[in-house]
Amino acid sequence: MLDKAIAVKRRILDGYFPNHISDELDAEIRAKFDIQLPRAAMKAQRKSG
Repeated sequence: MLDKAIAVKRRILDGYFPNHISDELDAEIRAKFDIQLPRAAMKAQRKSG
């Protein structure tokens, strides 16, 4: 049961990319704080295969 729950969680989170912060606000936040995660990493990546 736990393995199934983990698989479901992974499937959901692998495809969830929040977009409630505009590019402009993101830039302001990044200018104020030392954010290491690139903006591009917060968007869906194409999976090959």
